Amino acid sequence: PSLFECNNGNCIAFAEVCNLVDNCGDGSDESNCQNNYICNKNSSKYGVSHIPKSSVCDGTIDCADLSDECDCPNGYHRSILHGSHFAGLAWVIGILGVVFNAILLRKNMSDLRKITSSMALINRALIIIISTGDGLVGWYLLMIAGYNAHYKDRYCWHHREWLVSSSCDVLGLISTIGSQISLFAMTVLSLCRGFSIGRRGIHMPQPVYKRNVAYVLCVVIGILIASVSIAVIPIIPAFEDNFVNALYIRNNPLFKGFTKRSDFINLSNAYYGRLLKTISIHATWDNIRKRVVKTFFTNDHNTFPIFKLSFYGNDAVCLFKYFVSADDPQKWFSWGILIINFCCFVTITVSYIAVNIVSIKSTNTVSQRSDRFKENRSKQLQQKISAIILTDFLCWMPFIIVCGLHTLGIIDATSYYAFFSIIVLPINSVINPLLYDDTLTNTFSRLRTCSKKHLKVSEMSFVAKSSQQA
Repeated sequence: PSLFECNNGNCIAFAEVCNLVDNCGDGSDESNCQNNYICNKNSSKYGVSHIPKSSVCDGTIDCADLSDECDCPNGYHRSILHGSHFAGLAWVIGILGVVFNAILLRKNMSDLRKITSSMALINRALIIIISTGDGLVGWYLLMIAGYNAHYKDRYCWHHREWLVSSSCDVLGLISTIGSQISLFAMTVLSLCRGFSIGRRGIHMPQPVYKRNVAYVLCVVIGILIASVSIAVIPIIPAFEDNFVNALYIRNNPLFKGFTKRSDFINLSNAYYGRLLKTISIHATWDNIRKRVVKTFFTNDHNTFPIFKLSFYGNDAVCLFKYFVSADDPQKWFSWGILIINFCCFVTITVSYIAVNIVSIKSTNTVSQRSDRFKENRSKQLQQKISAIILTDFLCWMPFIIVCGLHTLGIIDATSYYAFFSIIVLPINSVINPLLYDDTLTNTFSRLRTCSKKHLKVSEMSFVAKSSQQA
């Protein structure tokens, strides 16, 4: 009477019933319990296991088959972009970014042959680079939106494969290269404009010399090399100890999900500490793969594919890992790039404030001469400069502040990745073509004028027909 009879005829103590362990061997001691959840019941890859009901839909995957989170109505990683609103914005901002920058790129490329001054050459070349970078950001948005549409609500079941995939790394590279190219080019352009006005004022264009062309080429190549280097360094195999966050061993019931370096080391030292030399917390990933992963299984079962969770696999949107914690091995690299980007923002701001001061003085002088055209032109320049400073501030300052709060442990900003990657950081890819060149604004102005004329003609025609009928 003090024993529980299993369905297979075995008997166990009642204390072993509903304790989340299959003591019977057939699961009958856990099958009717209200305190547990059955994992892997529909999967032949893993054995049936049990977890507490409180661990279901809590945002952490505990079952090897992912069922404790992926079956939740509003559960873990339902989609890459976490909602239709982000998906819609990704499509809209992506399409506008690609189209606007393609128009600007084509126009400025065709104007390069007509340039007769050195400052115009620098301006055109840098605007081409800015358009290239912003266009890449637009393509990143379209690609991430496309993958989101491909996976739809099935993403949870595939999120591990997605985060360790080469596609995620490619998206991270495109996004990082595009944003850094654009930021570096905007910084150099602001410096050139500031120095130009500081030395000569707004007028006196200089002719184009060969040294000017060589200078522009060196600047462009330097921007490209710096941007590509920042994006590529985190995924170079030689630096994996600094940038790989975890390993994913597919279909392995022992190492479920992403296993961090510390988990491997603790597990190895707990089981083999007396037989093998304990592994240091600073052990390389190569050492961990050889001494830990390989030694846990016999040769017959040592064929599980191993994948690296790389720098760009920190979130479903595959963004540069700006949100780092105090114990992240890549925190110095991430914060180094953030500081560089902050310095770029300060440089842009100071340079355009200087340009704005000169422009205001010029406006006052022109106003005294009653030159309406030049006065309006100066005011338009001031408005553009104010818009450039404001948009850069709203783009980078809140982001840098959130990164700092995350690193200090004050907030957990990982859930903000989609917001920053889809809206905040890429929005400049749509705004910049309107601020750094008049091509699109002039086109929109002509379209507005034509539509007004068409509307006026239609109204006149309607009035004429009405008078005839009367």
